[in-house]
Amino acid sequence: MGETEEFVFTGDSPHSVRARFLKQLGAVSPLLSLLDVAARQFISEVESSTTPDEKLRNLMAKNGAGRVYLDATCFPMAIGQLHRAHISYIVARADRLCYELRWHPNVRGETRQAVQQKGDFLRRTVATLLTNQFPKPSVSFPPSNDTMLSVFPKHTLALLDYYRLCRNEELHDELGDSAESGAFTAFKALPIEQIKPKFKMVPNSPQKLAISDAVLCSKAWQDASIYLCKELVWENLATELIRKRFSSLSKNRRRNGATKFLRSECLWSEFEADSMMERLGWSA
Repeated sequence: MGETEEFVFTGDSPHSVRARFLKQLGAVSPLLSLLDVAARQFISEVESSTTPDEKLRNLMAKNGAGRVYLDATCFPMAIGQLHRAHISYIVARADRLCYELRWHPNVRGETRQAVQQKGDFLRRTVATLLTNQFPKPSVSFPPSNDTMLSVFPKHTLALLDYYRLCRNEELHDELGDSAESGAFTAFKALPIEQIKPKFKMVPNSPQKLAISDAVLCSKAWQDASIYLCKELVWENLATELIRKRFSSLSKNRRRNGATKFLRSECLWSEFEADSMMERLGWSA
């Protein structure tokens, strides 16, 4: 994009992209939570029996799984698999969000071609969105940790990486319950002192994943989606858009309209929107 080329924006706004992602999370996550409750009720019924193994076999046969041979000692592993499946679903939805952002109509084709396919989906997406901006910042492939932390808060990024590793190790290898696993290493490095005040909960280790981890994974991605989606509208593009849309209005209507647009549609923070108003001379 040349320096005199006009900035344009096509496709859904950052707000619309994020709202669609949140709707996808909200459509299934409550159902998976319901399965967790149902599983615990099932376990409680079996464990309250004087002969839990026999009770389990009878219930399995009654529900069409008579050829599945298990005993009551499998319950912790079964619950763990359910929680991992819940986390895997959330990460899969997040991967879909990343794909949608990389293929957003406002991301130029030459940008996608220029971005090397290195790193996980999140880092490829950050590299694509930053490379698409003008003037283009210096971005390595995959983006450095400093670059990632310029987009996301440290505690949010750490949780995204941790639960991604939990999902990957569940699907691709058997290291998830090992001290040698990447997930376990990531868990030990989590900034708990930052995570707890922000999300009001803390993660469990890969060996002890619980329903609270699925909730925390979802919360982390809900937070991350704000920072990720708003990279669709960088400062120079936002300046062009609001000048076109609001410059002809009276002073108060111009400031209020532009601020609302930046906050609601572009997902900018109050500080970012106010700073833009000051740069344009549109502040009160």
